[in-house]
Amino acid sequence: MQQQTTDVETGANQQTIMRANTIQTMVFAILGLVSLWPYNFLLQSLGYFCVYFGKDFASHSHVVYGIAANLAQVLSLCFVSKTNFGTRITVSCMMISIVSLVYSCITLHNDIAHLPAIGLGLAFLLGFFNSMIQSAGSQLAGRYSDCITWLFLGQSLSGLFPWPITVGLNFLFRGIGLSPERLGDQLTSSMDKATACTSMVIGGLVPLLFLILFWLAFDNPNAQYTASNKTKSHRTSMWITFKSIHGIAILCGSTFLISFIMYPRELMKWQPSTFANIYPNGEYFYASLLVYIAIVFDVLGMYVPSNFRIEFSSKWMRAIGYMRILFVPLFALCSLEVPIVSSDPMEMILVMFMSFSGAFVLAWALNCAQHMVPENEGETVGIIMSFLLTSGMSIGAAIGSVIDLLFNCARTNM
Repeated sequence: MQQQTTDVETGANQQTIMRANTIQTMVFAILGLVSLWPYNFLLQSLGYFCVYFGKDFASHSHVVYGIAANLAQVLSLCFVSKTNFGTRITVSCMMISIVSLVYSCITLHNDIAHLPAIGLGLAFLLGFFNSMIQSAGSQLAGRYSDCITWLFLGQSLSGLFPWPITVGLNFLFRGIGLSPERLGDQLTSSMDKATACTSMVIGGLVPLLFLILFWLAFDNPNAQYTASNKTKSHRTSMWITFKSIHGIAILCGSTFLISFIMYPRELMKWQPSTFANIYPNGEYFYASLLVYIAIVFDVLGMYVPSNFRIEFSSKWMRAIGYMRILFVPLFALCSLEVPIVSSDPMEMILVMFMSFSGAFVLAWALNCAQHMVPENEGETVGIIMSFLLTSGMSIGAAIGSVIDLLFNCARTNM
């Protein structure tokens, strides 16, 4: 009788939740946007931070970020029954906000410049707590079929805002008289410093504002959304599930691995031929523009193909996915300023195809994986795919760093 009463109460709670479903889907979309909001502002400021922390910061920070994200996912899987969704999301949002604000503060102090350990430590914290938010959000949204899509949509859309904001800040600070040129012993121009500082402040404040909306919309999520227990048998079934989708799962991981061998490290090296003449400090502007182009075409690659009823064979999609390795030498040629490919239009086209093809293959692979297993294994598939994607990112960034090191050694010996 007691068990029956509990079931009735649970059903009543679920019914109440469904009545507020429209509000919840909006909150999940904003949660997805917020989870990567500081990270995308950091990407837009990489040109500045590569001067501040050293030219290798772009590649090393992504290695550290990926390692931290993998660690967070492992901990989330092992201790998911120990903490509630509300607690995990709240603590993680507060931490990524603090990290972003600390990035902003250190731009004001030249005495700690060229200390990459500080920047990498912050990148580790950002990757760890970003992954915590995504893990908690994915598990919570997975209980409602119409919310998981909004969560990932928000993550993709989060990259569309930082570049216009950063460019607007550039023009604003230039308009009020800040110099776009580096003066004296300054590491960068006062305009670039003000833009990077303000961008990271914006990146840090938005997660805090989201927490107010989150707790208002869900009305004590700790009480209503306690994480489900992960039993030993469930963890054992992950290996069985992986064996069922291992081909698709490896394709997903290789997609990020190939992309992050080049992105965003190589983009920071490319020298503009046109923007250097039409925009002050065109080098920074060009790098941030290329990152933004990559994000836009990543969104298109994830969502536009799903609106077309075109069937692609597994063989063709795998071929496209693994042939993307050809972008690695092409991006290297751009960095070496080989005339055939080293021009602003050609570099933009390469970034477009690299980003769109990766997102397109990834969207196809994720969709296939979900249909290769029973519906009740959908959450397990999400955990496997998410882990392989972050692993691919960190391994790809590490390979890129090794390639950079080999090139530098070869140049030194010449």
